[in-house]
Amino acid sequence: MKYYDIMDKEEEGSFISFESQEQAKSWLDKKEDRFSKESIRYGMHIVEHERLTSFERTNKAFTIANNAIYFNDNSDYLTALYDICIMLNPNIQENKIGEEFIED
Repeated sequence: MKYYDIMDKEEEGSFISFESQEQAKSWLDKKEDRFSKESIRYGMHIVEHERLTSFERTNKAFTIANNAIYFNDNSDYLTALYDICIMLNPNIQENKIGEEFIED
């Protein structure tokens, strides 16, 4: 699902998210009228992001795992496992995957 975030100049933080670009534009236009100094200083602008729901994320992880098993060609499954980790925990830094043992 697509979301439209009002982000700051460096795109390090978002102020608010909307499900339609029109809603985001309307909100930003109102802020521009009332808080022009803040909006210019922060460089607020609209950024489109694709986000998956938990259900979609779980389904995608299952699909990756299922397809790795289906091909059953003695491949190295490291790439598939890595993709599954990213799908299930998109907020983790990529270089942290597989760096430590996680207890159940």
